[in-house]
Amino acid sequence: IGLTYAHYAPDTESAPLLVWLHGGGEGGSDPSIPLAANRAAAFASEEMQAFFGGAYILVPQAPTFWQDTGFPGDSLNGIDSIYTRALQNLVESYVTENPGIDTDRIYMGGLSNGGFQTVRLLLDYPDYYAAAIAVCSPFKPGSVNDAQLSRIADIPLWLVTAANDPTVPALRDPLPFYHRLIQ
Repeated sequence: IGLTYAHYAPDTESAPLLVWLHGGGEGGSDPSIPLAANRAAAFASEEMQAFFGGAYILVPQAPTFWQDTGFPGDSLNGIDSIYTRALQNLVESYVTENPGIDTDRIYMGGLSNGGFQTVRLLLDYPDYYAAAIAVCSPFKPGSVNDAQLSRIADIPLWLVTAANDPTVPALRDPLPFYHRLIQ
């Protein structure tokens, strides 16, 4: 599975990598869409770059949406994705191609559908990412067991949700996932 992406490389010897994953409506083959829709280009701004002392930015784009299981109406929606391995391969290739990336500071984040894929990647590759942020993640909390959750319990993870979100209601997935993780 091929993924399009946008990226930014700082002019510094060693820097973290920030991987940002778009929401459900920004899939396709034009990486300018997740850059504009999620304001991901702001990560390359002078202010953000100064904050990190320089940072690589990678903004992958799923051809459809991150929760795509390959089967319309699939009950695994919110649990699995046909893009998880391809996305991890892309991140690993990008790191290999950019030796200035500090591999101890690879950060993942995503919004809504991208928040789902952020959680999925942490669960599948818990030793790869230093920290993550999942905004309004529709990841199904009942789809993982305690042993799986314990693998990510010590990874700094910022979960963000909104009580009035009609697309990903806080009480449906984000808060139950948070409570399971805390337990």
